[in-house]
Amino acid sequence: MKSVLVIALIFVLLEIEGMQALDGYLVSKHNCRYECSKLGVNEDCNEWCKEKAGAFYGYCYSFVCYCEGMTKGYAILYNKGQSRRGCSYNDDK
Repeated sequence: MKSVLVIALIFVLLEIEGMQALDGYLVSKHNCRYECSKLGVNEDCNEWCKEKAGAFYGYCYSFVCYCEGMTKGYAILYNKGQSRRGCSYNDDK
């Protein structure tokens, strides 16, 4: 009986580990970052991060929306080495 409880606990802990929230740049479905012009507290970034990424908070950092606590699969972390050619910024707001 104890071994069943231990195995169940392991599965619960693994599930919690997989549900961790991420911090990162909000990107569109075309993998383009969301640009912003007002650095710091930014209502647009905060709204987009919450709506599109299920984030806890969003703000403008280096003229790009940055989200803290992203939970939805829609938003991904931006790869700095990736080409931004062909991006229509804010293409799916």
